[in-house]
Amino acid sequence: FSWETVSRASDGQLIDVAISWAVAPGHEQYLSRVLVSLIDISERKKHEKAIEQRNQELDLLYKAGHKLSQTLDLTKIYLTFYDLVSSMMRCDMLRICDFDPDSKILTTRFVASEGIPLDVSNFPPTKLEPENQGILDPVFRSGQSQLINDYWDQLVHSTSDKKGSGRKDLVTKMLPESPYTRS
Repeated sequence: FSWETVSRASDGQLIDVAISWAVAPGHEQYLSRVLVSLIDISERKKHEKAIEQRNQELDLLYKAGHKLSQTLDLTKIYLTFYDLVSSMMRCDMLRICDFDPDSKILTTRFVASEGIPLDVSNFPPTKLEPENQGILDPVFRSGQSQLINDYWDQLVHSTSDKKGSGRKDLVTKMLPESPYTRS
């Protein structure tokens, strides 16, 4: 008989183990002697988890390719992208912008909040903040994605919100009636 579980090693660390037991030969009638073995399977579990995660990623890519190839409608493409990202992690909002590197102007093309597309016609073009300022600075300067846990709060309190800039008032007007802030 065998099973897998989590156990505590002698150093106190939790490890994955496979426990097996068998009755010693000649003691089957009364089960007076039982052989028990615990085998550390932590590495195997770690590799199984990595394989499972990779399979999920490949499955998502396959589904994304299938869904995204069904339309040329940008709104549908963006919403599909939002759905795919949301299936992998918590994603309250997706914002897609054009960026002109010469003028350093961001133009919002699409926003979905809680899966609902917003009208971006009132979103003003935004100049990229000076280096190391503003919420989008690291993303546009590095070209790397960034997970922002509380976009509205970070936007209101970004380092570029100087007195009288009007950013807090603008953001407050853009917020839905029930704020999405999750501080």
